[in-house]
Amino acid sequence: MRKLSRSLVKSTCIAATLALIGASASADDAEIFVAEYDVAPNIMLILDTSGSMMGTVSTQEPYDPNRDYTAEGTGSCAGLAGRVFYRTGNNQGTPPACSSNDRFSYSNLRCAAARTALETAGRYAGDRFAQWRRTSSSTTRRWRDLSNSYNTPVECRNDAGNDGNLSSNNPYPDGNATSTNDTAVWTNNSSNSYWRNNDGTSATLYSANYVVYWNQFRTQTLGTRLQVMQDAARTLLNSVSNVNVGLMRYSRNDSANESGGMVLWPVSPIETSRQKLIELIDNFIPGGWTPLTETLYEAHQYFSGGQVLYGNTSRACTTATSGICNNNNSTLLPSVPESRVGGRPDSTHYQSPITDSCQKNYIVYLT
Repeated sequence: MRKLSRSLVKSTCIAATLALIGASASADDAEIFVAEYDVAPNIMLILDTSGSMMGTVSTQEPYDPNRDYTAEGTGSCAGLAGRVFYRTGNNQGTPPACSSNDRFSYSNLRCAAARTALETAGRYAGDRFAQWRRTSSSTTRRWRDLSNSYNTPVECRNDAGNDGNLSSNNPYPDGNATSTNDTAVWTNNSSNSYWRNNDGTSATLYSANYVVYWNQFRTQTLGTRLQVMQDAARTLLNSVSNVNVGLMRYSRNDSANESGGMVLWPVSPIETSRQKLIELIDNFIPGGWTPLTETLYEAHQYFSGGQVLYGNTSRACTTATSGICNNNNSTLLPSVPESRVGGRPDSTHYQSPITDSCQKNYIVYLT
């Protein structure tokens, strides 16, 4: 086991976050990944693929985006189709009650990134929002923080520069514009962007379909620990935008030469990596031991641009045999060439994903 006392070469901002996923498949801490700067944060996911992940646990039936829960809702959960709910503050990870007033019409959601996430995961996290509205003491409309007193256009920070009002023509909410009506104003001038001097409201959005599911249709079922973790990982990946995400997993750890883990996917923009990451996670076969510390050290090597160590000799199970891996049911699985300097499989050092001294960097364990 290697000590983790060596200093990072290229970053002073590394953070390790342990996200322990228990009996329910959730990813409630996604809001910590909000980019405070123009540089997207880096997130390395490390997933537990040890033999213990074959164990069965009680969990909740996962959310099905193809099922119309709003058509089945009763009581306060009836008739909610076409609405978007939101949570702010420290409770963003928990969906609101069906009776919550923190909502607006889906037609007023002008955030393209959020629309995509709501259609697949039912939730959208890690972003800030602005709303074109008046106040109780003024009839002047401008971009302001979110308020549940108004059902007017809502835009998100992660769309800035790419999309505005669901179009690329004017990709910034105009921070200088005012009006006496509810027709919101966007601009193609970044100097006038609302986001230049305003943070907006940090919030997590939930589709009405997800809110109804959460409040009335979360039934208990049995699943493996691996399935619970996979569901949580998919939810997280489908819920975020404007972040860079990579993927690591455990080696079988059957000997000193095979300890630690490997980089399966380099940290890269989620918009172009999402489907590949989900595909890799869905195909995991559990087996072997739990080289948690060694894998964390390998992640340190990756972020620092250090030498590839465990990522050269790591192995993974090819079939599930009571969680046991040997040479007959495992294969060599080294860190991918794309994670190494020059993109070469024989490169001895990692290519650090850090591009800015103040860029946020996270190592997130899912187990």
